[in-house]
Amino acid sequence: MLAPQVSAPAPSEPECKGQNAPTKQAIREQLARILESEPFSRSERMRELLRYVVETALDRDVSQLKELTLAIDVFDKPNDFDVRLNPIVRVEARRLRSRLLEYYSQEGKDDPVVIHLPRGGYAPQFECRAPAVPVTRETVRKSAQRRKKYQAVVVLPFVDLSPEGGHQRFCDGLTEEVINALTRVKGLEVVARSSAFQFQGSAQDVREVGERLGVRMVMEGSVRLHGSKVRVTVQLANANNGFHLWSATYDAEIGEIFVVQEEIAAKVAATMRRQRAETSSHELTKRQSRNTNAYQAYLEGVYHSRQFRDRNLASAIGFFEAAIDIDSQYAQAYAGLAKCYCDLAWLNLKESALALEKAKTLASKALELDQTDAGAAALAALGCVACIGDWRYEDGKQQLLLALDEDPGEYFAYQWYALGHLAPLGDHEEALRVIQRGAERSGNSLVAQNRVGVVHFYAGDYPEAIRSHRRVIDENPDYAQAWFDLGRAYLARERFGEAHEALSKAVTISGGRPLFLGRLGFCEAAMGDLANARKTTTNLVKLSKEQTVSPVAVAHAFLGLGSVPDAFEWLRLALDRRCCRLIELDNDPIYDAIREEEEFQKLRIAVCLVNTDETVEADSD
Repeated sequence: MLAPQVSAPAPSEPECKGQNAPTKQAIREQLARILESEPFSRSERMRELLRYVVETALDRDVSQLKELTLAIDVFDKPNDFDVRLNPIVRVEARRLRSRLLEYYSQEGKDDPVVIHLPRGGYAPQFECRAPAVPVTRETVRKSAQRRKKYQAVVVLPFVDLSPEGGHQRFCDGLTEEVINALTRVKGLEVVARSSAFQFQGSAQDVREVGERLGVRMVMEGSVRLHGSKVRVTVQLANANNGFHLWSATYDAEIGEIFVVQEEIAAKVAATMRRQRAETSSHELTKRQSRNTNAYQAYLEGVYHSRQFRDRNLASAIGFFEAAIDIDSQYAQAYAGLAKCYCDLAWLNLKESALALEKAKTLASKALELDQTDAGAAALAALGCVACIGDWRYEDGKQQLLLALDEDPGEYFAYQWYALGHLAPLGDHEEALRVIQRGAERSGNSLVAQNRVGVVHFYAGDYPEAIRSHRRVIDENPDYAQAWFDLGRAYLARERFGEAHEALSKAVTISGGRPLFLGRLGFCEAAMGDLANARKTTTNLVKLSKEQTVSPVAVAHAFLGLGSVPDAFEWLRLALDRRCCRLIELDNDPIYDAIREEEEFQKLRIAVCLVNTDETVEADSD
């Protein structure tokens, strides 16, 4: 393709980073290496886009690198092309960033010059690669030492000392409740659950714990249950010298355990006040049901809701419903149940519109009963519904941010602010920051870690998405959703064999979840196995007449076969049913083949991914 002839002021110098900026000759040599590499040899369009932006930055004016200019000069679009309605340049730029990341993580890992396309524009940056600084145990130790603050505490898992044993889940639940309570103390940094629970089951020197985690306070506790009686013993130690700051023993009826939690949190808060740390103006803990059985059912619901299997989600719903049956005024149980129904919709385990309407009703009930204690969780559920079901992204954002203001440890709000608001609207950098912060707050659970990989996938960083999902699967190979997310990341990189293996495992482990089958059918077609692709598609259509099947899943299978009219028919049905997965239209490369279709643009407008009132900035990405 010929470069455009433009009359412009003297070309500006290319943007370079680092003290030893590369010369134009070095940049051109690096460009040649990249264009001949394996990741770029597969796509002439990608080669042309990279060549164009680099040569423009080197020889012409980088101000010419606007979205409309690229659409015309690289993608052969007419002069009246509307970048507001067709995001082809943004999509291809995202893919280009992904290919560059792939190249520099493999073939180009030792190359002397790095060509980088920052988010938010199309002007490349160039820098000489600095030699890597080795990371040693000593540098890690010094880094942790620098982070040490008196306002940092870790709560180690409470130990079950009950005569008959078997109450560790109760102890873990109590530990988490105390952790959650302490996150409400302003000025206090609380170590995430996963970091704290790595010490479970072994005796530890508090000085060593403090050194490893970079904290100066360590809380330990034990629980002894006998009949309806509970004894909780807690001690807070200075990690620098191992001396106790305070210790206490609480004897209570099990139904009064919430009082013990409040007392513990208040004691720590008092200690922090002595260190001139502010405490929050609202209560440090959420008041639980006074009914022992309801509270225990609620704790079981919380435990199962944080697991990753479909059967855990079903169990969580059962326990939350049991808690409500016992105590109809249990606000937190209503909020927990609302979040479960949001998950049902997203995982396509129940009709989206029905599940999300149920979630909205339950969350509203929780707020009606107790806005203070159930507020954060209920607002997070309402924010999720607004984003993924109603497509009212700004309203959802406000509810999610309110939830985080109420409770900075509410992972559900982090998750849906990232996945339901930021990523669909194209702010992948902020989405990644939010989801990583949420993962830390959640204790880096498997679900949270996997969601980090999903945001990398949305951003087009498929190599990092693969690494993230692989780490999750290495920790637990029975996580069907992680296998699915791994498979679609492989598929985006056209590594069809690995994609097929991962998607097949997702289907097997999940018992044939339709959403997974749809992607598997697409993969089979991409591999040239049209017979099985047609069989999978036919089975999905039949299955849709017998059980809940997301129309999006069937559309994916038809896209693999190249049956575009059929795919659009199912996508229109998905729109009618308000399928929440439609918020992935701009971020899922499975739609690349139909992005320029008018019908596709109508879908984007219907899902509110296009602002029809304002013109999109030409250099936005």
